[in-house]
Amino acid sequence: MNGNLIKELEKYMLHKENCFIAEIENIFDRKILEEANNIIFVSSSLSIGNDRQLGKILLETYIYTLSELEFLPKSIILFNEAVLLTLPISDCCLYLKRLQDRGVEILVCDTSANYYDIVRKMQVGKLIGMKTIIEKQLGATKIINIS
Repeated sequence: MNGNLIKELEKYMLHKENCFIAEIENIFDRKILEEANNIIFVSSSLSIGNDRQLGKILLETYIYTLSELEFLPKSIILFNEAVLLTLPISDCCLYLKRLQDRGVEILVCDTSANYYDIVRKMQVGKLIGMKTIIEKQLGATKIINIS
């Protein structure tokens, strides 16, 4: 009987140890996600892929879904035609505002914004130059490119 009791106790202790290890791993995974300097780089178009209509839906869905997640990127960089997403006529503007309100930096390429003459019309985001864009990319843990 003592042998069975010892085996049960060892089994229980092993289970507790595995649970403890799993919990520690979960804490570290969450910490890594919270501290990661991830950047989403949106460039060159208002849609994803070659089909503009489908691509527009995909991009809007992507940004909306991103705004609903628990863990967020540190920054979203809008480049080229994607700067137009900051305008009130864009369906994505609301979701970008939501992300900004939750602490995500919405960074807008000033060259692109000036090219499209939208600097005074932007509803969300902060204008940045190419040097800052490059520095952000070089300092990123991960860059997710949406184009």
